[in-house]
Order: sequence, then structure tokens, then C-alpha cells
Amino acid sequence: MKTIYKYVLSTVQRSVSIPDKAKILSCQAQGFDICLWCEVDADEPIVLRYFEVIGTGWDLSEYSDALNFLATVQLPNGLVYHVFEELQKVGIK
Repeated sequence: MKTIYKYVLSTVQRSVSIPDKAKILSCQAQGFDICLWCEVDADEPIVLRYFEVIGTGWDLSEYSDALNFLATVQLPNGLVYHVFEELQKVGIK
């Protein structure tokens, strides 16, 4: 059955357990959380997908070159983060 799931991202935890073939729909702030909404088939096996949440002004040299930009998220406290998926780890080219 296909449905929409929400996943909360952070700057510390980089992997998310998510049904295989999940389609990312949106990434936005919900209160002070950075959330990812995906269309998933709950019957698919669970896989790990990797995300980087990078603050404005952070040094990018420590991050992988294989990042796919998803969204810029502005939190109510004025902090701004940029969300990327690390493609090398999921086999996407």
C-alpha cells in the first residue's frame, strides 16, 4: 500500500531507515524540526538512505562531492539549513 511518511532529519544522524524506492516529495521545517515527506510502499524492504543537513556558512570540504540538493529550510529561530541526499551510498548516479 502506498502512503506518505514523515521523517525528521538532523545534523547529527545521517542515515534514515526508509522503504526501498521511496519517492521524496518535500523537505521543510515543521516547527523546529527539519522534516522529509516521502511517498512509500510500506511493503517494500527497508533500506538506509543518507542525508546531510548543512548549515549556512559551514565548511563544505568535509562533505561528499556526491550530494544531491533537496531543499533549503528556514527554522523559526532564524537558522537556515540546506538538505542534501548522499547519492553514492544509495547507488544512484
